[in-house]
Amino acid sequence: MAVNDTAAPDATDVRRHLLVIRLGLMVSVVINVVAGFIVVKVVMLAPIVPPAHHPTVGALAAAVALLVAAASFWWRRRTLTVEALAAGGAAGDLVMRFKQAHIVCWGVSEIASLAGLMATLVTGEIRFVFGGSVIALILMAAIHRPDFSVLDAAARAPRRRAR
Repeated sequence: MAVNDTAAPDATDVRRHLLVIRLGLMVSVVINVVAGFIVVKVVMLAPIVPPAHHPTVGALAAAVALLVAAASFWWRRRTLTVEALAAGGAAGDLVMRFKQAHIVCWGVSEIASLAGLMATLVTGEIRFVFGGSVIALILMAAIHRPDFSVLDAAARAPRRRAR
């Protein structure tokens, strides 16, 4: 008998695990803002990119943030549906797929903050890390919040064997 053939973990444990992971990633987004602020206000003597190119760098950072937001929506639609979760495996596998899909969504969302941080580091303009971080936090806190009703519905759905 494989480890994953046992009953599903307690719902409270799953909620707690996902909460801890999501909060940890959200704290890392806040740390990106603090790091950007410290570098710009304390360490940076002059921006790397000339001021005439700051709008271009900002536009690139915004494009990256929007692309990763779209990628996170795509991933969520592909992996966090009842059909995708119920595609096969034991109950433990179902919970693991649910957790993994959320972690990937949140990790991809954090790239928006990192793109803003990179733009801030080369331009010296703190607004870029703020913008990317706001997008990342909205994605993590509101849009990609775990929907446990999907997990419950997938647990009740008939299982299909993975090939």
